[in-house]
Amino acid sequence: MTTEIRLLRVNAAADITGTSVSEYYSRAARGLVPPLLKIGVKASRVPSYELDIVNKARIAGRSDAQIREIVRGLVKAREHLLDDAVQ
Repeated sequence: MTTEIRLLRVNAAADITGTSVSEYYSRAARGLVPPLLKIGVKASRVPSYELDIVNKARIAGRSDAQIREIVRGLVKAREHLLDDAVQ
């Protein structure tokens, strides 16, 4: 069973999180949104499901410290994403 993962450009990521592009980069630097993945020499993207999780945390009233933990977990989970898909 495969799950579709959409990789979004920073403009779309900023739109989904309700920020400007520069604010998205600022929040990423502070660990409040997922950082972009380098997928090519001049291309970076962010998985849409990670943005959904962060938005749900914001809606649920999670603090910045809690959201940083969520983002850290999402980034760490990227390492094992393929492992889960191959099994």
